Amino acid sequence: MISSLADRFNIDFIFISESKCTVSSLVPYFGKRGFKGFTGIYASNNKGGNVSYYLACVYGCPYISQRDLIWNTISDLMHVHEGKWILIGDINQLESVEQKPRGNNKIPGALTFNYWLIEHKLSQILSTGVKYTWCNNRTQDPIYEQLDRAYANNDWNFIFPNARVWNLPIMFFDHSPIVLEINPPTMKRKIPYRMEAWCLKLKEVQALVTTSWIKQVHGSHLCKAQRKIKSCLTDLRDEKGKEILKRKDREEKAVIKWWYWRQRAKSRWDAFGDQSTSFFYKSVKERSLKAEIRSIQLDNGSWTTDQREIKLQFQAFFSKLFNGLIQEQAQAQVHQEATTVKDQ
Repeated sequence: MISSLADRFNIDFIFISESKCTVSSLVPYFGKRGFKGFTGIYASNNKGGNVSYYLACVYGCPYISQRDLIWNTISDLMHVHEGKWILIGDINQLESVEQKPRGNNKIPGALTFNYWLIEHKLSQILSTGVKYTWCNNRTQDPIYEQLDRAYANNDWNFIFPNARVWNLPIMFFDHSPIVLEINPPTMKRKIPYRMEAWCLKLKEVQALVTTSWIKQVHGSHLCKAQRKIKSCLTDLRDEKGKEILKRKDREEKAVIKWWYWRQRAKSRWDAFGDQSTSFFYKSVKERSLKAEIRSIQLDNGSWTTDQREIKLQFQAFFSKLFNGLIQEQAQAQVHQEATTVKDQ
């Protein structure tokens, strides 16, 4: 299984916990599979160095009474070695009820763990694949939970904003393997021009949309709506270009006035005003990642992560859907005309 995972994902680093094997037996195993550097430890032994970021492979204690010791140990490491941090592994601690399908809403240790995450500005890296990564393997009434996760602080997220975790299926063990991809391949997409809802509150936009919408166009009802929307967006895009030039002129004048009054105020109040922060950047980035479709299930039951294949599947689905709607609309129109002729 490890060999197939390494070949499929081109893995650079692998971490195994609870292997039930000795270090001496695993070292030659990984050496034969192309891992040039490998090591194993039986007890806690941490080392620091000149690295671009710190990686902590975590095995959370299964006993609630001893989990604080794990969090405190990681806190000490993060305080000693400040910088970019990522934690990944079997956390053995749930954040909320969303990480299990059912059960008691009271999760022991969740409040302490969430406060600890906030203290160190750690956030979970979004995952794709199976939702739950652990099962007790009971044949009747099995329990599923999302115990295997990855967390990173703001500094690490800023360097790798598109990082994601792949949750693979549970096959041979009670846990599923998880794969961290820090720089996933992305395909440049041509994003169409969109108008945000707040623009409709402007009188100028309302007048522009009204003027564009009353234009006479030919075609079916769906075709007319599509052409009117396209006309509105074209007019708005042209108007936006004019507005940008006006805005730049206003910004230049505002900056001149701002420096004029700042020099006379001789204060540093501006340093404490509202500024762009990593919190808002991270919130916007997380929202965009959640909306991104990274994988879909094909008609034959298999899954694909290829962005071109996903695009083709969506195009085929909606082409079939809209072609069916157009045919139904045409049939209904023909039936209506035939009924009208018959009545006459």
